[in-house]
Amino acid sequence: MITRLHFPPPAVVPHASSQKLSELNPQGQEFEKTAQKCRVISTRKQHCEILDGFTPSITSGFDSGLRFRQKLLYLENLGIDSYKALDKNPKFRAASVDSIKSVERCLYSMGIERLAFGRIFDMYPELLTCNPYDDFYPIFEFLLNDVGFRFGDRNAINRNTTKLLVSSVEGTFIPKIEYMQSLGFSYEEVVEMVLRSPSLLTYSIEKNFRPKLKYFLGEMKGNLVELKYFPQFFSYSLERKIKPRHQLLVKHGFSVSLPELLLVSDGKFTARLIEMRLRSISKVRF
Repeated sequence: MITRLHFPPPAVVPHASSQKLSELNPQGQEFEKTAQKCRVISTRKQHCEILDGFTPSITSGFDSGLRFRQKLLYLENLGIDSYKALDKNPKFRAASVDSIKSVERCLYSMGIERLAFGRIFDMYPELLTCNPYDDFYPIFEFLLNDVGFRFGDRNAINRNTTKLLVSSVEGTFIPKIEYMQSLGFSYEEVVEMVLRSPSLLTYSIEKNFRPKLKYFLGEMKGNLVELKYFPQFFSYSLERKIKPRHQLLVKHGFSVSLPELLLVSDGKFTARLIEMRLRSISKVRF
């Protein structure tokens, strides 16, 4: 005969997810507060790790919402308006933090200071989702080998010449070089001009070069040699600066070099003009 033993069913202990710790233990409420603080500190620590310079990759265990928030925090730490980045570059939403860091590392390796990234990416949010190998390296190779850029010095790509990075070698750079050669400059002279003013490679031939050259050679009776040594001429507004200042000089019978005409502020230009007029009056009197 087999005797079967009957054990009472085990007591069911409620899971922490269905019952608060404070209900299971008199000290549970205090423990729960401590646990919550630890979770907050842990989350903040993870955020700080993401924001601290060139940081390790995000683990795949993070939920997509947290990864997205970390990506926004990463941009804010760089001084980038994340809302503007999302608005101007829809591809950014699907981009990973690692891909954005690869862009940051690439630009940093080419001499662009990290403090400048905020302004650079704010001006050109599309850079955030570029592929360094496909988008940047062909440009760097051309500028280094064909133009003679030396990254890390003042002639390198910086926050003022970042438009070079959203241009193309075949569609932007080469046509500008060929146009300047058609004016009579040799390739070596064009390269020297570009090194003095890298933005030359990004200006529109129809909207910038042609109208300014027409005014310079016609109204100003200029010589192309002047542009060879002062190619920054093309970086100034024709209507807001070049024409008004030149016309003031013509009105009073004066003539100055291009650097003297354009490099100074409006206040200094006015002061010099007054000084020149006073000198001319003094000469007439004596």
